[in-house]
Amino acid sequence: YTDSIGSEWIQIAVPVKNTGSVNLYLSSGTIDLEDADGHLVDSKSLVSVYPEVIMPGETAWYYEETLLDSSPSSALSAVPHVNVKEATVDCIRYETSDISLAEEEYGGIKVTGRVENTSGEDGSMVYVAVFLYDGEGSLLGQDFTILDGELKAGDKMGFAVSGFGNGNNYDLGYVASYEIFAYPTQFQF
Repeated sequence: YTDSIGSEWIQIAVPVKNTGSVNLYLSSGTIDLEDADGHLVDSKSLVSVYPEVIMPGETAWYYEETLLDSSPSSALSAVPHVNVKEATVDCIRYETSDISLAEEEYGGIKVTGRVENTSGEDGSMVYVAVFLYDGEGSLLGQDFTILDGELKAGDKMGFAVSGFGNGNNYDLGYVASYEIFAYPTQFQF
């Protein structure tokens, strides 16, 4: 999309569905952008994934939004290089409640709610990743926030995620469903 000052942006969303019977751990990956002739236009490294640990049947998303150096002369294709292993860490998820979606005054969508740590252990660097889908189940947008400080066992904390819209010119009427993952950062070596 082209922003208000004429800069060209691209959003790349690559789903990874766990079709197996064990939890999977996903770490950052790389996505090559190719033109219609298969020539490399750009390569994005350290592409983040949300969430990092997925249970059987769940889908995680490698997601990147970046400024393009120039307007592409043809449609671009994303060639993902994902990093998926069997999880050796637990899949920790926190409950979310009081979810509200609203249109922002100057465009975009804001999602607010609360996260409750029901795990029994304090959580640090807690991510809240929000995915918005249209009526056909296609991803409209993804955004995340990191809660300030620690989320102690048994505590609830509010969150706000803004920025949906990102030049896509959609409003709340386009959103048919959403999915929210709240989880602590986990590392697996």
